[in-house]
Amino acid sequence: MHMTKEEFVELMKYPKEWLEWDMLPDIVLENQMNEYKPGHENSSEHNRNGAFQFWLRGEASEEQLIKLVKLSKLDPEKIMCRYIREKDIPKCTAFSELVADEISNEST
Repeated sequence: MHMTKEEFVELMKYPKEWLEWDMLPDIVLENQMNEYKPGHENSSEHNRNGAFQFWLRGEASEEQLIKLVKLSKLDPEKIMCRYIREKDIPKCTAFSELVADEISNEST
């Protein structure tokens, strides 16, 4: 099954902001697309978690962490994303007061 990146992102329930904010690197997307089998969309949170973890394992900047916080608030998997905001993001080197403020900001 061949699909475009945009079709795959939609199928996997990624919020459109992942692409708009350039937070879905080609390497992550290509790996996920190559591993895709029909039915994987039923557990698409695993793919989205993988995208979060790509940034959290690396050296995400403060700006990227703020984007990750915002993306986590847009994601349909609320429990996973609350954990990412409360447990994973604060462990990052670039975590700052600005990132903490974004986590606590309920309007985003």
